[in-house]
Amino acid sequence: MFFTPVICQANTYFGDVHVSHVTPSADQAIWQANNQPTPKYPVALAKQLTMGCGIFNVEISAEGKTNQVSLISEVTNIKSLAKETIKTLKRFKWQLQAGQVAQASEQTIRFDYCLGGDSIEGAQAQCQAQAKLPCSKA
Repeated sequence: MFFTPVICQANTYFGDVHVSHVTPSADQAIWQANNQPTPKYPVALAKQLTMGCGIFNVEISAEGKTNQVSLISEVTNIKSLAKETIKTLKRFKWQLQAGQVAQASEQTIRFDYCLGGDSIEGAQAQCQAQAKLPCSKA
């Protein structure tokens, strides 16, 4: 979890970006994110109190580098959230899991961008609740 306090027009909104590794499960993954940079909550969207989530497919090379990132599903049509998330995923550093053979693989990762509450804890609670909801328009 990452915390982003955002100050807008004399109001403070607390934001959280929650990252969930959807597939494969942690014990079946070839690569593990060793260094996850903190995604930035777009200030313009925070000012509009815009929240959302996206599910992304990440292709990892046999050398442990992010090759390709594509958006699978999202709740909002806000390109800024997807754009920021893709930039962040491309900066992930991947480490080979113990006992695994280095090879190309794919992972599905979900990002939830949340605002809420009057504290970091409130934003975290909002994000934990949001992460349990479906992340699709259907």
